[in-house]
Amino acid sequence: MNRVILKSKIRMPLAEDFDDIFLLLQQLWLDEELEKEEQRESFLEDMESKNRCFLVAEHESRVIGYASVTIRPTFWQDGNSCHIDEMVTDSRFRGKGIGTALLDGITTLAKEKGCTRLELESSFFRKDAHGFYVSKGFEKQMMCFSKNI
Repeated sequence: MNRVILKSKIRMPLAEDFDDIFLLLQQLWLDEELEKEEQRESFLEDMESKNRCFLVAEHESRVIGYASVTIRPTFWQDGNSCHIDEMVTDSRFRGKGIGTALLDGITTLAKEKGCTRLELESSFFRKDAHGFYVSKGFEKQMMCFSKNI
């Protein structure tokens, strides 16, 4: 079966992209009630950070993919680590190469920032995402523990 690959432009987001990004975040966290203005404020603040970076995938002047990463130094490996905090493609465009293009953009960005490793967490139920990450060379290496405080 031939898969249609969409051409998308991977770029740094602008503040005015936030409305489209918010729609994507709602697709990522289906069970969460997100506060739009609170998320906007956090996004705009993080755009000024040295350690936080964002990318969007744009197709026909519309943002259809989003990724955020945190660059952090590590003692146990040589160089920085790039942690993928969020990565989402609009559900109508999944399977069309957008996630791959975002991941390629993240990899380029991470190398430019002196990173030697990409890491991420993914919820247990996101089986399709797990398959995607494995197909891109990621290995399951650890468990993540969390606690509400």
